[in-house]
Amino acid sequence: LKTTTIKHYSTEEILFLIEAQLELPRNSLKAGDDLLELGADSLDMIELVMQLEADLNIEIMDEHIVDLKLNDTDNLIKYSVQL
Repeated sequence: LKTTTIKHYSTEEILFLIEAQLELPRNSLKAGDDLLELGADSLDMIELVMQLEADLNIEIMDEHIVDLKLNDTDNLIKYSVQL
């Protein structure tokens, strides 16, 4: 039998992954920040989602990026953790 280990990430770990992908200084993001207001564009958001999917081993549906306002770090963290 093959077993899969599911790692649960903390808010701080997810914020670090976002900072790294967007090349932001360490500890510059906090829950509730709007990534678009911090300069992320639509291409940045696509790249971020792809990287989070790879790092967290999750799948984020394209329509959820806009519908769930995943540019808000609170929403992105909550969505990522619930998957």
